[in-house]
Amino acid sequence: MPGLADDPYLRYARVREIAPVVHTSPFLGWSQLPLAELVERAVNVPTVLDNDVRALTAVQQWFGEGVGHSSFALVTVGAGIGCGLVIGDRLVTGQSGASGLVGHLQIDDRGPLCERGHRGCARAYASSPSIRRSIATTIARPELTFDDCLALAADGHPVARRVLDEAGAALGQVVATVANITGPELVVLSGESVHMYDVCAQAFHTALAAHTHWTAGPVRVAVKPFAFNEWARGAAVTALQHLLLHR
Repeated sequence: MPGLADDPYLRYARVREIAPVVHTSPFLGWSQLPLAELVERAVNVPTVLDNDVRALTAVQQWFGEGVGHSSFALVTVGAGIGCGLVIGDRLVTGQSGASGLVGHLQIDDRGPLCERGHRGCARAYASSPSIRRSIATTIARPELTFDDCLALAADGHPVARRVLDEAGAALGQVVATVANITGPELVVLSGESVHMYDVCAQAFHTALAAHTHWTAGPVRVAVKPFAFNEWARGAAVTALQHLLLHR
């Protein structure tokens, strides 16, 4: 029976470099923030930081859809579009923790603008704020929530239906691009807005098939329902990995 040193999950944990500083957080407006030190001072508990999507990817590898797969990708949809990668049993971190940055992949150079001024990127099409804003602005109903927009699309409202179909197609193109580059055994689709898949599944799979390289087999996609406590589970796995790494 292999010992802990032979466990592939621990092998990838040992090579991970988890920084104590938040280099940038667009949603929170943070830059070069020594968050680990600040939290440790406040609560007197050892603190480790990691990217939220990588933490969710680690959860999927240890306890979720990624169990039994040496390579898989996690694509998240919500306030942004994120991606985590496991290749050869190891979570990919990239230089300075920069990996899986798919949110601003260009979908259509004639498309809508995102908040960074990019025209037609994945985030401009498929993030929940962009979907809500596009529908609410077009039909002059600023009170609409994201879930209201999904309900309108499900009921066949022409504007909402068009926006959700374009969002699903953009998300399918992102997944195809990730699969074309990394060749994963599985792509897990999740995130706080993944329930939009129920409304745009057809557009998603049409785009996925159209953009998957012609020499590759069909991309296996698992849609993972999301609860907000998944973020806490990601934090717990990150802390556990750090504890095992430094014991």
